[in-house]
Amino acid sequence: MSKASEETTKGLTADVLRDIMDYPSNQNIKVDGITWFKEDSYKGTDYDWLSTIFEKASKKQSMENKGTPDFIVTKDKSNIIIVIECKAKTSDHSKYSNLDDYKVNGFGTSDDTAKYAIDGALWYASFLSDKYDVIAIAVSGQTLMENRITSFVWPKNGDVLDIELLSDGLLQNEMQSINKYEKDIEIVLERFAATEAEVKKELRRYTLSCANFLRANGIEDNSKAGFVSAIILGLTNHESKLYKDAKSAIDTKRSTKSKKMLSDPIGKNSVKMLKAALYGDGDELEDDYVRGIWDIDNIPKGKRTALKKFYNNLLAKDELLRAPKGENRDFLDGDTVLSRCIYSLYENVIEVLDHYKGIDIMGEFYTTFLRFTKGNAKEKGIVLTPKHITELFCDIAEYYSDEKMTEKTKVIDICCGTGAFLISSLARIKENIWNEKISESKKKEKYSNAQTNSLIGVERDPSMYALAYANMRFHGDGKSNLFNCSSLLIDSYAPVDDSGKTYLNDNVKIPLHEALASFGDIDIAMINPPYSLDKKENSSSQNYNIILRKEEYEGKIKVLKKKLSQAKKAKEELEIKKIQNEIEKQRSFIEKTNKELEDTRMDEVVFSKGQDELDFVASMLHYLKVGGIGIAIVPMSCAGSSGTKLRTELLKHHTLLACMTMPHNLFFDSHVGTATCIMVYKAHIPHDENKSVFFARWKDDGFKVIPHNGRKDGGTWNSVKKEWINQIDGTANSNQYIWLKKRISIFDEALAEAYIETDYSMISDSDFEITLKKYALFKYMDENGLLEG
Repeated sequence: MSKASEETTKGLTADVLRDIMDYPSNQNIKVDGITWFKEDSYKGTDYDWLSTIFEKASKKQSMENKGTPDFIVTKDKSNIIIVIECKAKTSDHSKYSNLDDYKVNGFGTSDDTAKYAIDGALWYASFLSDKYDVIAIAVSGQTLMENRITSFVWPKNGDVLDIELLSDGLLQNEMQSINKYEKDIEIVLERFAATEAEVKKELRRYTLSCANFLRANGIEDNSKAGFVSAIILGLTNHESKLYKDAKSAIDTKRSTKSKKMLSDPIGKNSVKMLKAALYGDGDELEDDYVRGIWDIDNIPKGKRTALKKFYNNLLAKDELLRAPKGENRDFLDGDTVLSRCIYSLYENVIEVLDHYKGIDIMGEFYTTFLRFTKGNAKEKGIVLTPKHITELFCDIAEYYSDEKMTEKTKVIDICCGTGAFLISSLARIKENIWNEKISESKKKEKYSNAQTNSLIGVERDPSMYALAYANMRFHGDGKSNLFNCSSLLIDSYAPVDDSGKTYLNDNVKIPLHEALASFGDIDIAMINPPYSLDKKENSSSQNYNIILRKEEYEGKIKVLKKKLSQAKKAKEELEIKKIQNEIEKQRSFIEKTNKELEDTRMDEVVFSKGQDELDFVASMLHYLKVGGIGIAIVPMSCAGSSGTKLRTELLKHHTLLACMTMPHNLFFDSHVGTATCIMVYKAHIPHDENKSVFFARWKDDGFKVIPHNGRKDGGTWNSVKKEWINQIDGTANSNQYIWLKKRISIFDEALAEAYIETDYSMISDSDFEITLKKYALFKYMDENGLLEG
C-alpha cells in the first residue's frame, strides 16, 4: 500500500478548483477578478503583498519564520478571501470529533496547527482577519471517494471564537465558488436580515414617493405597477440603447459631482427607446438588430401579443412626453415625465436589484402599489398573497407529497396574479437543490432545468399577466410557461369566445387544456382565486359539448320510450322491435360518452360555471395528476354550509386532506377583509369517509400591523410555522381548541369551526367590545381611503 501524500491531496484540490464554474482553469490566471494561487505563487502578482502578511506565519507559531497556506483564492474588490490547508490523511483533518469545539477553543498549539488541517487553516486565517472575512477551508484524503472538507468563516475584525461553521462533507460536493461564499456568509453571520430590512424600508419609502410622482403626472392608480414594471424590464436589457444611455447619463452626473443632470440624452425619445428595449430595435434579419427583452428571454411570438398590447396602452399617454409637474427629490433628472422615471428607477431600483439579488425588490413594489389600486383590485377580486403564506404552501405541499420539491416537480397556479406562488416554489426548489450533496455545476444544471420546466402560471387579466411576467423574470425565469387566458374549464372545454384559449409556441391559439397537456403530469397546484365574484348564474346557456351530447341522447331515449309504450298498446311488433333497437343504439352512445367523460375526467367537473371560488378549485384539481396535491386559500364560505353543494361534487372525485382557518387580517395589505381558510386536496382520488381530515384554527401567525408599513413579522413566524406543520403531522401537543383530526362525509361542513371547541374562558366582554371598535375603525378608514400609505 502506497504512503499517503499531501501532494496528492493538493492535486485533488486543484482539480476541484479548476472545475468550479466561476474559477480560472489554472493557478495565477485572473478571470472576472478571481484568481487562485498555489502556495506562494502570488509572488510578483497584484497580490504580492501576501508575502508580507505571511512572513511570520510559520505553523510553529514562533512568529519568526514565514508560512503560507496551500491555496489562496482572491477576488478583486471583494470583502472575502479564501485560505485552504491540505493534509494527506483524513485522520489528520480535525482535532475534535465535534466541530463546534473549534468555536469554543479556536485553533490549538503549534503541534495542532502543524498536524491538523482545520487548525492550520484557522491559523492562516488569523493573519488576514483584520482586512477580510476569511473562509478557512481544511481538505484531507487521497481520493474523491475518501476525503473530507470543512469550511469556517472568520468574520473581519472578529476573534477566533467568532468563527462560524459553513460546511462539512466531501470535497467534490462542498467546495464552493468565492461568489457563493459571499452570499453564504451574509446569512451565516446574520448580516443579510438586517441589510434586507433596511433595503426594504428604503424601498417602501421610495415606492410611495414614486406613486406620488406618478399621480401628480397623470398616471392612474391602476396603471402604476404595470408602468413601473415596463420601465424596469426595459432597463434590465443591457443590450438596449435605453440602458446604455441611462447608465452613461447617471455616471456622468456622478463624475461631475452634480446634484442634477446637465442634459437629458433620452428625453423626447423615451417612449421609442423604451419600446425598443422591450420589443427589439431594427430588422430581426439584419446584423445590427438590437434584441428586445422578449428576444433575450425567448418568449414565443404568440405570447407577446397580450404583453405588447398592455405596454402599448400604457405608453400611449401624451403625459409621458410632457414636462414633469411637482417637486420630488427622487425625481430630479430628465426633461419629460417618462425620462425622469427612467433615471429615477435606474438609480433607486436597477442598481439595488444588481447589488441585492437575494431581496424581493419587485415584491415590495407590487405590495405597495396595490395599496393604491384598491377599487380596481376589489373589482377584479385581486388579493396579493403574503410571502410567508406562499412559503407555507410549499411546506404544506412537501408534507402531503411526502417529498421535497425538485427540478422534476411541476407546479401550477391557474390564477397566478403577480406570480407569488410560483416565485416561492422556485425558491424552495433552488433551496432543496443547493442542499443536495452534488457538485456546484450539477446544482446549476438542475436549477436551470427547474427554471425552464417546473413552473406553470395562468392569468386572465392582461395587466396582472404583464406583472407576473416581470416579477417572474426578476426572480429567475419560468416566464415562458405563463398563459394569458381564463383557467376555468367551462371556457376551455365549452368556449363561447377565445377567453379560454392561449398561445403555446406559435401564433395559433389553442384551448388551455391542450396547452397544459403538453407538460405531462403536474404534481402540485397552489391558488388564491379571485374573491367577491358574481355568484349569479349567468352561464346557463354555456355547457360542455360532451354533456350536451349526453343530454341529447337521454332526451331521445325519453321520446322513444313514449313511442314504445304506444306501440306496445297497439301491439305493433315490428315497430316495437325497431324502437327497442333505436333505444339500445342511444344507450350505446351514452355508454361511449360516459367512457369519454371518465377518460377525460370531465365527469368530475361538469358543475364548473365560474360563479364560485370552488370552480377554480375544480379547475385546479382537474389539471393535476392522480394523487397530485392541490392547495387553495379561499373564503371560509367555501368550507362552510353555503359551499356544501359544490364541495360535495368535488369530494365525489377528490380527497379533502385538511382545512385551516387563517388570521382575520391576513390580507390587510390588499385592503381585503375576507375571512379565509386554506383547503388541501388530493386529486382524482374520491374522498374516503373512513380517513380523517386535519382541521385547525390558525388565528395568529405572529404578524402585526405596523402603521404605514402594513403587516410585518413580529419575530415569531418561523416558530409559528414549525408548530403548524407539527400539528398537521400530529406531533404537536394536542389542543382541542386549536386543532384536531376528524372523519367527515362528503356532505359535512369542512370548516374547522364546526368541529373545534371554543375556549370561552379566554373571552371577556372587553374583548368583544375591543373587537367591535377595531372593526368599526377599520371599515371607516377603509371606506374613506385613510389606510393608504
